[in-house]
Amino acid sequence: MSIASDVSASSDARHMPVVRHLRQLILWPLQLVPQKQQQGHRRVYRHWEGLSSIRTDNPWQQVLDEFERDPDDFQERHYQEFVTFLPFVQRFLYGSSVGRDRRADGEPSIRVFRRRDIARVRNTYVDGATVEFDVVHVDLYFFLDVDVAIIAFEMHANDLPLDRVQDTLFRFGRAYPRFWDANGHGGNCLRLVEWLDGSGRVLATSDYDAKSSEFNGKINWVQIDVDAAAQNEDHTIGAEERFMVAMARQ
Repeated sequence: MSIASDVSASSDARHMPVVRHLRQLILWPLQLVPQKQQQGHRRVYRHWEGLSSIRTDNPWQQVLDEFERDPDDFQERHYQEFVTFLPFVQRFLYGSSVGRDRRADGEPSIRVFRRRDIARVRNTYVDGATVEFDVVHVDLYFFLDVDVAIIAFEMHANDLPLDRVQDTLFRFGRAYPRFWDANGHGGNCLRLVEWLDGSGRVLATSDYDAKSSEFNGKINWVQIDVDAAAQNEDHTIGAEERFMVAMARQ
């Protein structure tokens, strides 16, 4: 973030300092819930296989190697990241050498999926103002046999008032509201976030105001399995899940 140097420190609110360039990188961690394993069997989870198996209209495409990209897309930060690690750590993180069988000769511990259809994000603030940011990349990181995924998102914009920048840094990265105000708006969140494609079409929107989706302690339906499906206990909840449901009602 770089702030214009031609604004004096004594400027009042009518002459708010202008941020010449804002670049924000956000990491959203996600917990993955694996299927139950049969007793006595140890399975190595590759959660990305479920995503890559979607063949129709799948916006997420695997990045086979960060270093096998077009030279025009290769940035200095990729080089700095790679050389930071010793060779054995490089092999652990990035897998075997280029052109070799990854699964047979050192499977990488990180798999990266990227979607390129999101070009801009439009933020609507509490005061009703809107600002559009250019999207640099939207990546989804999976880890071998780890029940966690991370969304890495980067956006940027130019010539923004300092107070708008501060509001963006404070509100944008919140995945969900901690409370709702008297008007039903998500607390400490933006009013609306819209994800846009290159033509300006809205691909998805935030739902911070969807207070009705919170768990109220009531169950509206029950699934009953019959015949062979009744022998499958994957749908039942154990003691830990029952505890989580009880705590959600507090």
